[in-house]
Amino acid sequence: MPIGSASGAPAGSFQLPGGYAAPAVVLIDSSGNEVSGDTTGISLAAQSTLNTNGAVVDLGRVVSNPVQQVVASAGVSAGQVALQGSLDGTNWYTVSAGSALGAPGVTVNVAATPGSTPARYLRSTITTGITGGTVTTTLGGA
Repeated sequence: MPIGSASGAPAGSFQLPGGYAAPAVVLIDSSGNEVSGDTTGISLAAQSTLNTNGAVVDLGRVVSNPVQQVVASAGVSAGQVALQGSLDGTNWYTVSAGSALGAPGVTVNVAATPGSTPARYLRSTITTGITGGTVTTTLGGA
């Protein structure tokens, strides 16, 4: 049956025999939150301390091309943030070592070889202390 059919079923639902509408399938993360396939999330928010692991972002599915956006605040003159991935949310591996930060602004980090490091869970970790300011990271993937 079509989704959101002309028979009156709400968009995003399936029309079942007998005129009943059933909701479409949704993804639920490990915290019980509804997620979509294009989820992004904040991992580090205004952090600067060496070896700080950011919050875990559950993408709700395994992605082939994880990505990290690093926003360095005014005053940042040094530091580095790595992107880590996991399939189970417990065992972590490096997706991207990141780029050295030398000035305020935005840096985007992806895997050196796209598709080589799939992950469902992502987090940022500060591998070289941030000097002169802080960083905020947003993670996602496709």
